[in-house]
Amino acid sequence: MTTARHALESAQASHAAMARSHAQKASGADFTALLPPPPELAARGERMTRTAIAASQRHGTQLAQAVHRLHPGAAGQLTRLELVLSVRGLYPAVKRTIAETLEREPMTVLQQMDLRSASAEQGVEAQVVVLLAARPSAAEFRVR
Repeated sequence: MTTARHALESAQASHAAMARSHAQKASGADFTALLPPPPELAARGERMTRTAIAASQRHGTQLAQAVHRLHPGAAGQLTRLELVLSVRGLYPAVKRTIAETLEREPMTVLQQMDLRSASAEQGVEAQVVVLLAARPSAAEFRVR
């Protein structure tokens, strides 16, 4: 009987913890606290570009373009860095190159991906737009 009682108490405690977690999330917990500060965006973009170059070499694709576009946020808004990558090669290799690039940098968003057929020898060309965001600076951040 004590084993059953222990299992019931354990399940109740687990349920209560889960309910507290959901209540905390619903209470307006701000996800922007998880984002890095704006000064780190350039370093993250450079790191992601280096990762894309290495992944491209590893998977036998060609990284034709890597362009950074900074979009500063107004007071209290997110600062964003768009990274535009153009990758050419056989479809499975292009897919692996993009996947590895995205997996290695946390808190990235695949904003857009255009895929088109290239020549028979080159396979496909993918243009990928990746979004990196930074939280508002402490001076600008206001809890509503």
